[in-house]
Amino acid sequence: MGQISTSWQGEVYYRSKYLRNDTYNVNIEANRIVVSEFGTMAYLDPCKNIFSKAFTYLSHTIPDFTDNCLINIMKCGEDFYATTETNYIRKINPQNLETLEKDKKGKNPLKHMEVFCSITPCSLLSPSYYHSFGVTENHIVFLEQPFKLDILKMSTAYIRGVNWASCLAFHKEDKTYIHIIDQRTRKPVPTKFYTDPMVVFHHVNAYEEDGCLLFDVITYEDSSLYQLFYLANLNQDFEENCRLTSIPTLRRFAVPLNVDK
Repeated sequence: MGQISTSWQGEVYYRSKYLRNDTYNVNIEANRIVVSEFGTMAYLDPCKNIFSKAFTYLSHTIPDFTDNCLINIMKCGEDFYATTETNYIRKINPQNLETLEKDKKGKNPLKHMEVFCSITPCSLLSPSYYHSFGVTENHIVFLEQPFKLDILKMSTAYIRGVNWASCLAFHKEDKTYIHIIDQRTRKPVPTKFYTDPMVVFHHVNAYEEDGCLLFDVITYEDSSLYQLFYLANLNQDFEENCRLTSIPTLRRFAVPLNVDK
């Protein structure tokens, strides 16, 4: 759903509208979920024959992900795009929130952009989940948290009848690694930093002061928050199911930028 708010002469105007993306349109037409989402796997059409079903299984091993761009709004030049955590973005009209053309990340309108920096994960088969990162005048803060996605489980999720979200797991025995990228060199700083295991979705603030990089994040001691969004927990015994085993905590980290070798 696209949302926009504007202010004019002391008054605030708010509008929201469902994105008429491909996922929305085909689901409405079929009157059921036919495009898999992160937390909801599409169901097989019971009318399909065995060969069609086999093709559906194979196509979901390396799927064409949803274009349900519900995470953020990005401005690129004079245009606005709704984005999500898959490889699609949707152009929208900022005046009336009309859904326009679909683009693939790496194609138009991002064809003139380039990779700023690459960070090698601790494990290629279990990369860390991330939702946001911090930016200061000279540096970028990236947290490699022990909330990880199992690639092997993800590739077989459809065959096993589970959703992709179930392939995420919190590894409480692992550390959280703090990667600092120098924007001037486009490379990570040589010093390696780490802290206790935690789950982070949102960075709050980041800045540099007195030779340190300071950043604030909302942290959790486990991934229990993630479980609240399942319909089974929202529909039944909500008061009991919504009890977090870890409450959100605002934490500030101070990382020295000049460390003697």
